[in-house]
Amino acid sequence: MADDQTRMFHAAVESSDPKAQAQPVVARPKSCEGSLEPEHGYGWLPWCVENEQGPARADSLSPHPGQFPPIPRGGDGYLRNYEAHELSGCQDDLHAVALWLERTARRNALTWEKYRREVERYLLWLGIARGRALSEVTVEDLRAYDDLLRHPEQYPDWHGPKVNRSDPRWRPWTRPLSAQARYYSLRVIHRLYSWLVRRGYLRFNPLDTADIVESYPRRRQQQYRFLPEQAWLTLLEVVDTPPEAGCDSRAWLRYARNRWIIYALYHLGARASELCESRQGDLFTVDRGSHKHWRWQVRGKHRRDLDDPDDIPVPGGLIEILAEYRGALGLSPYPTPGERTPMIVSLYPQRDGWQPITRQRLFSICKDIFQNAAAAVAADQPEQARALESASTHWLRHTFVTHLLAHGVGIQDARDLARHRDIGSTQVYAHSEQERLAAIVEQFAAEQSQNSSDEDGGGSSDV
Repeated sequence: MADDQTRMFHAAVESSDPKAQAQPVVARPKSCEGSLEPEHGYGWLPWCVENEQGPARADSLSPHPGQFPPIPRGGDGYLRNYEAHELSGCQDDLHAVALWLERTARRNALTWEKYRREVERYLLWLGIARGRALSEVTVEDLRAYDDLLRHPEQYPDWHGPKVNRSDPRWRPWTRPLSAQARYYSLRVIHRLYSWLVRRGYLRFNPLDTADIVESYPRRRQQQYRFLPEQAWLTLLEVVDTPPEAGCDSRAWLRYARNRWIIYALYHLGARASELCESRQGDLFTVDRGSHKHWRWQVRGKHRRDLDDPDDIPVPGGLIEILAEYRGALGLSPYPTPGERTPMIVSLYPQRDGWQPITRQRLFSICKDIFQNAAAAVAADQPEQARALESASTHWLRHTFVTHLLAHGVGIQDARDLARHRDIGSTQVYAHSEQERLAAIVEQFAAEQSQNSSDEDGGGSSDV
């Protein structure tokens, strides 16, 4: 089957224009037309398409970033399958992509966001740089895209500074990609093509014959993006320092909010998206006789909407920090079951009540806190300051898992608290093993140096 696909692929792309080799367009079954409408239509990719008024306007719901032009819709490429199939009603390639993204969104919102980003990058590059649609891609296109992923900084039209998406300087890539990131990008595109093949929209997956999707790159053995103990304590000193007496209520609210954010990200081992999307009613108590335990129900990275949420233990001290935050909001100390108050409330209420902050806003808040902590120790502790300046929201999760293992928590327990799918993800935080190996190397080097000195001394006595 693979050989047949390869022959079919190369036969189809011998011409410089793949449409010249494409199958003749066959009328789609009338009964299927319009029967497949994604809930959001082209809302997943609003910047891609032209409408009756021409290209998407800059003031539309999600104007295309970087002022890029619309891309080809496709629908009649040589990869298309024109026999009746599940997606026969798709109007074009972008319609089929929108259906795939909608299916992904129903399973996991965070996965959808990552998939949409990778598909956006690919479709933009394919449509603008190569002038092709999804069903028209060639082996040469795919290999050129792989080279872009390997060296995005060498392509100024596609690589640029990290700016807001509405900025004309916006580009899809802002930094070089690691081997893991490149692999992930290609795997997402491969999954998209494979899904379209399984649904009958395409004849075969072009990535299967391009030989660019390799095995997953090996992880590095250690996770170094975490705060050492002393840097963590410095951070706590900053967030625990209350505002000056006589300040307004907003300053106290900001203090209580920032303190809750830092402690919650750390002690819950929370990802930014989890904390932004959760509600305070997701915290609940379990009666254990003489006392109650607090728990947090969260549907995290590897949980679909169909799956039961994870059930995370919450330390009592963290609940008291939440009670202080709720007091600053004018709420009762503890959340009630089903309460819809966001875990982190925007300081600027909307017409329909409190709204959660975005992940971008959470990142910005944490960076400001880290910068303040770095400035506090820059003169006396430059290494601490560098670590704090480099830190981001996700570093607090890494710091939590690293500190668990450093304080003697077993690897299996740390895995459960971190909600890692496999224990290998947890092992990269176990620095004690690396320290043991370093000690072995040091001892071996010292012994070899001593042996060399003894031999040199013995030799001189023989002369």
